[in-house]
Amino acid sequence: MVELLSVTTSKRKDKRLTAKFKVGGRTESVSFGLKGGKTYIDGRSWAEREAYLARHRPREDFNNPTTPGSLAANILWGRHTSLEKNISAFKNRFKL
Repeated sequence: MVELLSVTTSKRKDKRLTAKFKVGGRTESVSFGLKGGKTYIDGRSWAEREAYLARHRPREDFNNPTTPGSLAANILWGRHTSLEKNISAFKNRFKL
């Protein structure tokens, strides 16, 4: 059983956000997103969103909620321009 505990600003100098998960009986942190990078939630266009997803889909596992690629695709490049709405949609998609 996987549970999303939080999404916060990353302490890593090169990453934007960190997601904290409860996986079984342990806690796991996954940092994702390039610090300083512009994403759909920052005002990039729908076409740029689609291009990002098409470019990353072949090498990223978008179906595993605990991978950096899935987190970036669903939260930073999700369907909404709101971080909160994308986090909520992410939780609903993966039943977290």
